[in-house]
Amino acid sequence: MNVSVTRQAFFAFAAVLVMLGFLADPALAQGGNVTNAGQGLLNTLQTAITGNIGLFIGLAIVILGLWTWIIKQETGAGITMIIGGVLITLAPGLFNGVRSFVGNAMQGFGGNVRTVDPNVNFN
Repeated sequence: MNVSVTRQAFFAFAAVLVMLGFLADPALAQGGNVTNAGQGLLNTLQTAITGNIGLFIGLAIVILGLWTWIIKQETGAGITMIIGGVLITLAPGLFNGVRSFVGNAMQGFGGNVRTVDPNVNFN
């Protein structure tokens, strides 16, 4: 069997599994306590965006970019990796700042601001 045919069969099988997973979500959301259905995923996502995970990933990418630039002498790739790592490191502050700015702006225009995070209050 050809390698490309095997690879295509694997990805087709994986796509079917992903599709079945997406089909199960609406049924899960319609049952029982729907207010807490996605709370675990939401907490994980907010932790990934605003926690220390992004900081460590960004710093690792910056260090890898410095190594690529200085040791491997690949200037374009190294500088691109450094810029990308810095942007990932800045993501939590940017995310919180944009969320606060947009929430306050919407309240300034008389809108109701709702958030899925109960600890966030817009003033």
